[in-house]
Amino acid sequence: MHPETAATLHDLAMFEERQGNLQEALALYHRAFTLREQVLGQDHPKTEATRQRLTALEHLLDQESGTSLPDDPLPDASDPPLEHLP
Repeated sequence: MHPETAATLHDLAMFEERQGNLQEALALYHRAFTLREQVLGQDHPKTEATRQRLTALEHLLDQESGTSLPDDPLPDASDPPLEHLP
């Protein structure tokens, strides 16, 4: 693969992310990262840039889905269940 292919995938992922197509952006970042790692190596600045965007988007999607919110306190056992709240 040519390094420009990975650059194009990275740029397309950024575009999709800005358009709000986060799942599509995530898939493109994954592809770009895999290619950059293979072609440029894991320590290359461009590989690291894609890794950072990929990690940030994964974190954002985890927060939006509620699957990974370690900073949120667990509900207190004395709190009423949500279905009983007005």
